[in-house]
Amino acid sequence: MKIWVDADACPVVIKEILFRAAERTQTPTILVANHAMRIPPSKFISRVQVSSGFDVADDEIVKRVEKGDLVITGDIPLASEVIDNGGQALNPRGELYTPENIRSLLNVRDFMDTMRSSGVEMSGGPPPLSQTDRQNFANNLDRILAQKRRVSVSEQLIGLGEQAFSVAVYVAKAPPMPYFETLQSVEPVINEQINTINQHCGNGWRKVFNVYAKVLFALPSEHYSFAKQAASWQAYRDTFLLQKNSKTALLFSVPIINGTNKNQLHIIAGRTHAKNLLQQGKLNAQFNWLDDEFAIDTTNNIIVCPYFDYRQLSNIKIARLSELVAKLKTAN
Repeated sequence: MKIWVDADACPVVIKEILFRAAERTQTPTILVANHAMRIPPSKFISRVQVSSGFDVADDEIVKRVEKGDLVITGDIPLASEVIDNGGQALNPRGELYTPENIRSLLNVRDFMDTMRSSGVEMSGGPPPLSQTDRQNFANNLDRILAQKRRVSVSEQLIGLGEQAFSVAVYVAKAPPMPYFETLQSVEPVINEQINTINQHCGNGWRKVFNVYAKVLFALPSEHYSFAKQAASWQAYRDTFLLQKNSKTALLFSVPIINGTNKNQLHIIAGRTHAKNLLQQGKLNAQFNWLDDEFAIDTTNNIIVCPYFDYRQLSNIKIARLSELVAKLKTAN
């Protein structure tokens, strides 16, 4: 996301709010105007100077704006074009232009223009920018930027292991530790990290890692080589699981699955987690529910199985999971 500023008519105080927001959120902010401008030194703030002329700056913004970008402008026709192109537009007084209100605002503007061109004198102009206007602008800007950050994070995989995985297991929640509160990517396990999680988070997470290693060891050997890398699943867990070059991942984020990479296996741990993802519209899958615990989507290489716990995913059920993986491989 970028912020584009119709800078010729943008009040200085609004520019200052934008400059602070650009630095704070690391959002590229570009001021477009037909005159030279001073901007603070920042890798997130830049300017574009266009030639003088009617709507030249507006046309430049329309040409450059992309879907999801935000434009700061009080020009209603420009705001309308931005919305038509999939962007957002915010007035320096804090009013957000939307598909619902932009047509009526255009109609009012056109009516006023018609009245002026007919010789009717229109007294007064817009009032000076008030403190309330400034606060409204800052509040709406913060809300838009926060929403964009949430969308950005939701479109990223978050967890332990490798982004370029061959096997990923999805669980509903991350371990309750400060490290995971700020994690925004997939990072390999290092320096006894699994043991640290087990010590801080208890037996439940110890079972998750143990069952994960047991599942990898049970996968069909003609398709996966995990069991060939160590003498036992315990040794594999301690030496390879979720580490760099392991081709494994334990993910706490929403699955990002497009079905095009047939070399990636997606395992959703727990029927409840899978159904919640479906109900919330966060997972696009066509599951064939085999029973109350197992489901399979051969198009997207997804299997739903019981949660990674000794009782829920017993050795017998791990063997069944392995059979389903073999079925996926045969189908693809």
